Amino acid sequence: ASGTLIDGGRHALVPLDVLAAGRRTWVRNGLGRTVAARVERRLPALGLAVLALRPALQVRSLPRALGDEAVEVPLPALAPRDPFPGSPGHVLLYRPADDAAPAWPQLHAGFLGTPLGSGTAGPRRLGIDTPEGVRGGPVLDPAGRWIGVALGGAPGGRLVPVSALRAALGAMAGEVAAAPADAAARPGADGLYETGLR
Repeated sequence: ASGTLIDGGRHALVPLDVLAAGRRTWVRNGLGRTVAARVERRLPALGLAVLALRPALQVRSLPRALGDEAVEVPLPALAPRDPFPGSPGHVLLYRPADDAAPAWPQLHAGFLGTPLGSGTAGPRRLGIDTPEGVRGGPVLDPAGRWIGVALGGAPGGRLVPVSALRAALGAMAGEVAAAPADAAARPGADGLYETGLR
């Protein structure tokens, strides 16, 4: 399954239905770092579980040249509001697999779907074509801000938006960021992918 790191790498959100009772759980990022995890909280209304990671899955940058120092790389900040239907988005997911062999996540781009049911709050259709199977990866906007978590449960998947995540997680969800003033400051597909490796 895929997951989404939160709380500076001290916790992760994963689909609730992938947790097996009584089994040890491990979390590995796209750079190969692996840590032990335990279920800290279940969020059945969202279809997610919060895993506590020990030690935290923090990532230090790689030096770009001789003399550079590695620095802590922050996780994507939250978007200030839920995305509108038809907004562009990117999903980072691992293909479902029956083994724990290392793999690269896949970046999928598209346009976000409409709300499920009446009103504009709550889960909505993901709207981005992804392979069938278990989800749980982060959904990012073009500015690299976190706008939700991709899950199954609806044709084409569903998006748990940031408003629902902030309500359930509080400060653990992270800091809210404004959009970059200059479109040229947006990270681009390669930057979004590198963010996903963390």
